[in-house]
Amino acid sequence: MCYACRSSQRLLGLKGTFWIASLCILISRIAQVVDTHYEAVIIVGRILIGLGVGQFTATSLLYIGQIAPTKIRGPALMSYQFLQSRTQRMASGLSQGTEKGNSSLALGDCQIT
Repeated sequence: MCYACRSSQRLLGLKGTFWIASLCILISRIAQVVDTHYEAVIIVGRILIGLGVGQFTATSLLYIGQIAPTKIRGPALMSYQFLQSRTQRMASGLSQGTEKGNSSLALGDCQIT
């Protein structure tokens, strides 16, 4: 993934990489909403969401570092990292909290019946 992101950054620039990441996330959301019990569609959707989020994660730090004024560059990068780790912790707690649920909304393992 890191090599793919680096290649897109060199070819398209940072803003172009953001557009590609947005497109990956948009297609993955459509694929997962339109899914009618085909496991392959869910897998492709999750792969695309992973690529999109990975590109955002790798590119956002570079973009903030380039556009932020010198006085706020450090705090901006630190707050980005803080918020990212905080949301990962919340997602982990949500996933663990709903793992044993019998609802179709549970975020545990992807089981297609």
